[in-house]
Amino acid sequence: KYSISNTGTLIYMDKLYRWDNINREKSPSITLYEINIQTKIKQLACNNEIAHIITEEGLLYSWGEDSKELGILGLGYTYKVTEPVINSNLLNKRIINIAVSEKHCCCIDSSIILT
Repeated sequence: KYSISNTGTLIYMDKLYRWDNINREKSPSITLYEINIQTKIKQLACNNEIAHIITEEGLLYSWGEDSKELGILGLGYTYKVTEPVINSNLLNKRIINIAVSEKHCCCIDSSIILT
């Protein structure tokens, strides 16, 4: 089982990886970096700049660069985040689904209330 995003994120065999390929013309290869999340990943949602994952426990992790400063990381700030950060704004919620576009992000918690 795997999921892949255009933000340089890969879920493979229940492990989360990111990659960097800064100079594609000089080196077509990529380097994978395993991201240590101590739980199973249920869902990956992303756009060209950001990525979110939901864990089996319903926690939401977010990372990327909100270059348009729209707040779509949902973390309360818009600067670049290179590693997944738990969304502390939603710690009291059990997130069950998430959707992301270029200009918005929304999630549903287990009480089926849009947040």
